[in-house]
Amino acid sequence: MLRIIYLLAIVFVVAPGCSEKKKGTTKENETTVKKQGGSIADSYTADTLYQDLPKLLVDMSASSNIEELLPQDWILEDDKDALELASDDGSFEMPVRTLSLATDNTVIKNCRNAVEEGMWKFDNEKKTLTLKYKEGGTDVYKIRSFAADEMKLTNIGIGSETVLKFVAEGNRYKNKNDDPFYFANNKWRKRPSAPENDAAIKQRLKDNLHFFILYYKDAIARRASVVSFYGFPSCLRWYAGGIYIQDNKEQLEKWEACFYSKAQAAKALAIMEEVMAKKYTWPKGQANWIKQNLAVLEQMYGNL
Repeated sequence: MLRIIYLLAIVFVVAPGCSEKKKGTTKENETTVKKQGGSIADSYTADTLYQDLPKLLVDMSASSNIEELLPQDWILEDDKDALELASDDGSFEMPVRTLSLATDNTVIKNCRNAVEEGMWKFDNEKKTLTLKYKEGGTDVYKIRSFAADEMKLTNIGIGSETVLKFVAEGNRYKNKNDDPFYFANNKWRKRPSAPENDAAIKQRLKDNLHFFILYYKDAIARRASVVSFYGFPSCLRWYAGGIYIQDNKEQLEKWEACFYSKAQAAKALAIMEEVMAKKYTWPKGQANWIKQNLAVLEQMYGNL
């Protein structure tokens, strides 16, 4: 069983199952690859990108303006602590309640579970936060207290008196498109209403991979102490110094649900298997597995 919680401080962890014969790429089978024109992966050995990533964030910790501070990625404090126990093999499932509010008033609720997309609106006079979802339904929260990195809400839309404590980091991306939990970066997760052609299937796969590239970058930018892949649909499985095709049936089914049918998901999986069959250059002298995997993900994206 592979846990999906990793500490950035841990390097070259040998995860259970890495010795099994799987379709994937590891540092052990690296080789020189033809450079992708303009690929960001070409500059990884200099490590300059990692130094620049935190600069993509705007520090808002000194602000007291609620409307300015609301556009952040919020998570229920209790769920944030419990996330360290979550497993990607389906043996333990839990709700992870999140609110990803963007500056254009789009919102994604519960990014690790049953994703809901919509719009948010803040009423400064009533101190309420209203979320209207694309597929129907509305939540109305009363803001009981607020700080740059913490807000306490009650869902008055359902008459609840339970206080929900959400936490954030007091920052957001200068460009909302850099946030992995921005509305536009998660469209691939919604099952299409009609069959897609081969080009659209491939694009859905690319958008899926792009999400994980942004998520890896986000972990570096925020200097995250814990990185969890719990709840994110993928046909890939992540190891320290290795990326493999997902072999867990339940997790593959969750990924397949992002496509119109299993047959269309199978086409996407076949494309990914072709990409995984190529050889990739792992950054030399780089001990951090997050940065290692990110470098290879960029190259994989260039091969799609």
